[in-house]
Amino acid sequence: MEEFTQSSPFFKAKVKAFPKEMDIQGVELDASIRNIKETATRIINLSPNIPSEATIAVNNIN
Repeated sequence: MEEFTQSSPFFKAKVKAFPKEMDIQGVELDASIRNIKETATRIINLSPNIPSEATIAVNNIN
């Protein structure tokens, strides 16, 4: 996600597609997963329409 472009009445964002196959491993992979989980958690916390339990689901992703 590059940036949010709208927040009301719903969130809209400018996104950049990842290549179909990513050749990352180790520390870089761990950092990417952590970043995705943090972004998902922020979106969940900002959206009144997504139940807070969704954060638990995101945190359970290994």
